[in-house]
Amino acid sequence: MIARRLILNALPLFAALSFGHASADTLNVTQNIARRPELSVAYELIVKAGLQNDLNQSAVTVFIPTNEAFGKLKPADREKITTDANVLKATLKYHVIKGRQTAATAPTGMVDTLNGAKLEISRAGDFLTLNEALVVTSDLDAGQSVVHVIDSVLVPATKK
Repeated sequence: MIARRLILNALPLFAALSFGHASADTLNVTQNIARRPELSVAYELIVKAGLQNDLNQSAVTVFIPTNEAFGKLKPADREKITTDANVLKATLKYHVIKGRQTAATAPTGMVDTLNGAKLEISRAGDFLTLNEALVVTSDLDAGQSVVHVIDSVLVPATKK
């Protein structure tokens, strides 16, 4: 009985030692996205595009769409994004800006994205929007970077 109590009392200590380094604030961008089931489609597309290292190399701000956001795309747009490697990379890079910008520090106005196109960021009170997308979860710490979850897929304008 005493041994059992010692073990039960020691469990929280062992848990802290074993899992202390697995907190969200020590995960990089792709690890942070991968651990959230509601972002599984985005994670799969990041892997398919081979962008894991690009997102983890330097300080960036990533606006990542939910699975539901991908479901809202027109079928033709969804197919083009998921089957054309160039469109996929361009679309994913359109969700990323250089530098670590929290919801409070994100610039407003037209901002350059990693794909070279501009993205409009607006703030209204506590709400942050990107083009037509709303940030639904902000400031997921990813070390030198930060992730914000959005409710729509940002589709860059196509060049004609």
